[in-house]
Amino acid sequence: MPATGCPMATKATASVSCCMASSTISDDFASQVYFSGTIGHPTLNEPPTNATCRSLSYQKQSWKWVVGNTANRGTEPFAFNMKLVSMRRTHAYGSTVWGVKSGQEQVVRPLTVDRTEFTFDLPVPQRCKHIYGLTTDEIGDLAEFNNLMTALRNVSTNFNSLYNKLIRLDSEGNPVGRTGVTYAALQRMVGQKWYALANEVQGKKIAVEKTYKFYVKDEDGNKLDMVSYSNGTYSQVGTYLVIAPDGIRIENE
Repeated sequence: MPATGCPMATKATASVSCCMASSTISDDFASQVYFSGTIGHPTLNEPPTNATCRSLSYQKQSWKWVVGNTANRGTEPFAFNMKLVSMRRTHAYGSTVWGVKSGQEQVVRPLTVDRTEFTFDLPVPQRCKHIYGLTTDEIGDLAEFNNLMTALRNVSTNFNSLYNKLIRLDSEGNPVGRTGVTYAALQRMVGQKWYALANEVQGKKIAVEKTYKFYVKDEDGNKLDMVSYSNGTYSQVGTYLVIAPDGIRIENE
């Protein structure tokens, strides 16, 4: 009874690799398929009580999956699609499995194939989720903010892609949040993306008449530190991206 299954990535892109780790049958089919005599009283070698010719044969299969590229998946579960195929055919002879002699009783039942398919959600690992946004207290209105963002895009061709990695947005432009296995891991992950964005534009200049201090905060108002990673060590390198008439720089709290 072979069974095949693999988790399906739904709505969010992810890579899934799976392999069958083991497949075992409880008895040696080749040496136990027949015996002679009356039922329960064989006259030749009697097969074990769990032999395929007189009892049930069990097959156990197990799989392991390695799932990658799940940064944008959040807490959405994977759907497991299971396809089960069962094939059965019965032969019974008077004395031998190799042929049927004249006068011997033979029972042959045609091959039957049953197919079943079902889907269920796999458990979702416990994750910490927060929604982040980029803001500044010195802004006058949305138009002023958009003008600053346009100016930053003009001084860096990588600004858009780095911003999208930092602040995940839905199709309507609303932040949808980031997830991590723990709060500390989430802060490190998003902090690194914040630093990558700020580091991309620091040292450059845009035309402004006053100073703006941009920062990233979560839905509870907590500011996010920029984080760098080097030689196995995480370091806090700043909190603000300061845009001033004399240039762009990173500053601590």
